[in-house]
Amino acid sequence: MLSACERRTTRSQPKSARPLSQKSRCTLQRDYLGRGGPLPADRRVARRSDSPSYPRSSRLAFGSGSGLQIGRYAVVAALACACLWTVPAAAEPAVSSTDTAGSYEATLNRASGEVSVEYAAAPGVRKPARAGTGLSAKDVVRTGKNGRAEIALVNYGLIELQPNATMVINSLEKADASFTLRLGALLSKLRSLGGRRLRVRSSRAVASVRGTEFAVEAKGDGAAAYFAVFDEGVVDVEAEGHPAVTLESNLETAVRPGEAPAAPHAIDHFKFAQQRMRILRQRARYFGDQWHRKYRIPKTRGAKP
Repeated sequence: MLSACERRTTRSQPKSARPLSQKSRCTLQRDYLGRGGPLPADRRVARRSDSPSYPRSSRLAFGSGSGLQIGRYAVVAALACACLWTVPAAAEPAVSSTDTAGSYEATLNRASGEVSVEYAAAPGVRKPARAGTGLSAKDVVRTGKNGRAEIALVNYGLIELQPNATMVINSLEKADASFTLRLGALLSKLRSLGGRRLRVRSSRAVASVRGTEFAVEAKGDGAAAYFAVFDEGVVDVEAEGHPAVTLESNLETAVRPGEAPAAPHAIDHFKFAQQRMRILRQRARYFGDQWHRKYRIPKTRGAKP
C-alpha cells in the first residue's frame, strides 16, 4: 500500500516511468505483439522475435515474472499445434498388398439441386438421387441445371459432377476402373492409386489418372473436350490415332474432333473451376481422415500409398 507521499510522487512521474502491475504488463504485451509492433524499451519483456523458425504464437520469449510464464504457455501451444499438423499426414491410410485386387466402393456422397441416377438394374428409369446411396458399374448419374453430385470412391477420393452433366460408371474394378463423361464437367481429387490408373473417357479422348486433382469437360458431339490438372498430379491424355500428351500441375489441354491433343498450356479454360476445386480439396482431406471410422476401414501401416 503506497503512502500519500508515494502516490503523489507516482502521479507526478511521466506515465512511461511509472511501475506496471502484472496485469498491465500482460495487457501491453498482448496489444503490442498482436499488432506486430515493439513494446516501449522500458516496459517490454524480452522476445525471441528474430528467429523465423518460431510460429507467431510462440514469439513471447523468456523473461522474468509474467513474461516467463506467458512464454512457456506460448511454446507449449506451438508444440501442440505442430503435433496436430503432422498427425493427419502420418495417419493417412496406405494401400496394402491385398488392395491391388477387387473393386472400388462408390457412394453418392452428396446431391444438391436436380440429380438423378439410372441404375443398371432398371435401365431407362431415372430415380431422384439420395445421399448415401451405393453405386455400381453401368449406373448413370445426371445433374440438372442447378445440380451437383459428389461421388466418393471410398478411401481414395471424390468426384464431383457439375451442373448439366451426365456420367456413366463403366467399371469399378481396380485393375481397369473407368468412367465416361457424356456431357458436362467433372472435378476430382484422388489420392495415389498405388500404381494403378483410373480412366475418364469423353467422345474425343481418354484421360489416364494415377491420383491427382483433375478436371474434364465434354461439350457433346462436334465440340472440343478439355482436360486439366490443378495443383498436383499427372494425367496422360490420349486421342485415338494420336500420341498422348502428359499434363502436370496447373496445365490443361483441348482435344478437337480428329485432332491430336493440343500442347499443354497454363490453365485458362478451367479458371471457372478453381474455387470449386479448393472446396473439393478440403472435403477430400476431411473424408481422408474420417473414412476409416465412418466406413470402418482399417488403417494399414507400413505399405507405400
